[in-house]
Amino acid sequence: MNSLEINATDELLLRHSLSGDLNAFSAIVSRYQSLICSLAYSRTGNLSTSQDLAQETFLTAWRNLNSLSDASSLKAWLCGILRNLSANAYRREHQHEALPDTLTSTDNPESTAVSRQEESLLWQTLSTLPENYREPLILFYRNDCSITEVATQLDLSEDTVRQRLSRGRALLRHEVTTLIERNLTRTKPDSTFTTAVIAAISLSAPSSATAASLALTKAASGSASAAILGPAAGLSTAWLASKLVAANLDTNDDRTLVASAFRRAIRFCLPAILLLLVIVYLGRNTPAFLIPATTLWTLTLLAYLLSLGRSLERHTPTPVLSQWRLLGLPLFAISTSGLKATNKTASPAFAWLAIGDLAISPLLAIGGLAIAPIAIGGITVGLVSLSLGGIALGGLALGSIAAGYWAFGMAALGWQSATGASVITLFPGPMPVSLFVPIKLLVLALPAIILAAIFIPLGILAYRAASKHVQPPSQSAERLHALDALRAFALLGGIVLHSTLAFVLPQGIWAVDVSQPQPFLGWLAFYLHSFRLELFFLLAGAFACLTIERRGIAAYLRSRALRIALVFVVFLYPIKFLLASLWMSVWPNAPKLPWYQLGLQALQSETFPQISLTHLWFLYILALISPLAILLQQVKFPATIFRFGPWPLALLLMPLLASMRGMDVDTPDQSFLFTWPPVLLYALFFTLGYALFQNKSLLPTFTKSWRSRLLLGLTFATIAAVLSGVRYATEPWVLAHATELRWASAILLALAIAHSVYGWLGTFLHFFSAPSPRLRYIADSSYWLYIAHLPLVVALQLALHHYGWPWWLQVPAINLISFVLLLATYHWAVRRTWLGRWLNG
Repeated sequence: MNSLEINATDELLLRHSLSGDLNAFSAIVSRYQSLICSLAYSRTGNLSTSQDLAQETFLTAWRNLNSLSDASSLKAWLCGILRNLSANAYRREHQHEALPDTLTSTDNPESTAVSRQEESLLWQTLSTLPENYREPLILFYRNDCSITEVATQLDLSEDTVRQRLSRGRALLRHEVTTLIERNLTRTKPDSTFTTAVIAAISLSAPSSATAASLALTKAASGSASAAILGPAAGLSTAWLASKLVAANLDTNDDRTLVASAFRRAIRFCLPAILLLLVIVYLGRNTPAFLIPATTLWTLTLLAYLLSLGRSLERHTPTPVLSQWRLLGLPLFAISTSGLKATNKTASPAFAWLAIGDLAISPLLAIGGLAIAPIAIGGITVGLVSLSLGGIALGGLALGSIAAGYWAFGMAALGWQSATGASVITLFPGPMPVSLFVPIKLLVLALPAIILAAIFIPLGILAYRAASKHVQPPSQSAERLHALDALRAFALLGGIVLHSTLAFVLPQGIWAVDVSQPQPFLGWLAFYLHSFRLELFFLLAGAFACLTIERRGIAAYLRSRALRIALVFVVFLYPIKFLLASLWMSVWPNAPKLPWYQLGLQALQSETFPQISLTHLWFLYILALISPLAILLQQVKFPATIFRFGPWPLALLLMPLLASMRGMDVDTPDQSFLFTWPPVLLYALFFTLGYALFQNKSLLPTFTKSWRSRLLLGLTFATIAAVLSGVRYATEPWVLAHATELRWASAILLALAIAHSVYGWLGTFLHFFSAPSPRLRYIADSSYWLYIAHLPLVVALQLALHHYGWPWWLQVPAINLISFVLLLATYHWAVRRTWLGRWLNG
């Protein structure tokens, strides 16, 4: 569909939506948004909550489109989704007080058109009407007084609608009817509502050739797993912390003391958590009991943990201080004995990032007692004060006991707003519009801040332990030029791959739509995607082995933290912001807002952990896989595993590929909660690379059969691409033999990947083993080029699309301009700067 016509049938729109066409789904949202928003309001009585429920209804529908078998029941299906969501919201509301509108409103018209007092009066009046009168009345004033439209939406005759409207109005006083008409008309959902729904979908648009199939995959519910994985992650983190602290101690007695303290803490905390659940259940309707009981529970927990910490303080160790300083203050400091038990004197951690029992910072503090603008810990004081199990005091306070300007907790005392099991608000009022966007962004970043609060201290402790117990052997510093060049080839191939996707993916998936996909570019994208990242992870394993051999585990961990994990954290949101701004600026129904506001609106539509990782997802997966090298160091891989070439590797890949959801290798770029098959596949290649470098004397043997392996890889990939296309046909024979076709394509793809990886490895070892200044320059620049390329490539695609050039002119032009501009930025802005030293090590 090149345009969304008003008279398009539901069947036509649904069929195009199932193929991944966001334009078609946008038409569905526009067609039914008034109905869904009005019914949601009729069920909730809260304008902001109804907007949220309506958006969630359409997002749920998008994720589950393939479960709708009859397009004629589309409207009834959407209403059914809304009924389920509103029922769940009703149950939650009667268990915990709903979140205040200050955190769910936006600066759109519907958030400011109705004051709190008017909204309360509005619903108080409407709630007195029977539902069969209330629904037509609400829908009538939100659809520009169109009786025909109301009749169509509710499947009623126009006479019935007129009758119900007349009787509904007769039940209301004249002045209240005027109030309803004025406010409901102003809160009618417009194109901004459609944009918000589509932004939540388009921001997570797949970034690989598997996008079309992934877009149709039904999203799995994670609520049950989250309830199990949350406490498990907390306990495992605490266990790891105890092990790392013990590894930094000098005597067995000290290490035994730490282990004993951890066991005592677990024995205390587990019953305490169960007790808290009982307290909340018993006092859910009795604030007079819940507030003092929760306060007593929190103080008891903090007192026990503080006494346990003091029992471990044999001496005050020297704080860990960063050598880097900003304005005279260390970038980070760690002090594990902030409050000394013997004389009660303070020895705080004081830095821009302060971690310790007593942590003070002008930016971010993490500890037992944390004081900073952003404070995370047991007892926290700050502008943003986050205490997951203790007392939080500050501007935006979140804790078991929270007191602040805006407070959220079991027991919450708020100056302007408070949310929790039991709350007191002194002077209720709306959040200022000027503060909404910064606080919204801060709340959006809180998951990343919490992860940093966990992994930064653990990483530093691990580094100290590794430095203390592992002595790196001295080795030659000779570079492996062929592997450097091969890694650059794997990264730069991704730029070529992304430049083709506008001519490969179905309409609505990519920022640029074409009327007809190009078969040659589809094959090229499939071939590049079939081996490029497998090759990259193999090289990552090889370089991991090289780094550990030459410099030791400590240097390896530091390198992975700085050049992989930190790069991912720093570049993810700037890249997402640029991509979202470009995507939304060309969306047909986007509101007339500045580009940066469109980008922020798209980012705010995401909720953790369902966050798009863009093309940087491979850094997240590599950061998770990298610690595997510490275990691989203990294994001596025999050279015989490479004796039979790529065939055993293909055999290992077949079951992993058969369990993938898409047409080739799945791309885990839509969430921090990844699926296991692709991660296991990349871990397998990481292990293979580590084993290969342990037997690096075998590297020259790969050059012997590079031609035949490249040819076989190309042949197998071509057949696999054709077979994968057949799998997505709708003929009865294909549906009847889906399992057999799945395994056949997995076998062919496994052979293609294995032979391509071996073939390209042999090719580069054959041609590029000698040092070359030009190749070294390209290899050094490739990391920056890949990180920064995607917004530029999308912008060029959008710019050239308007000229109507054929694909064989557009794709080469996009690649040429992208490489020239990116190399220019590398040469003059990156190469000899701190950024270049950071990226290239």
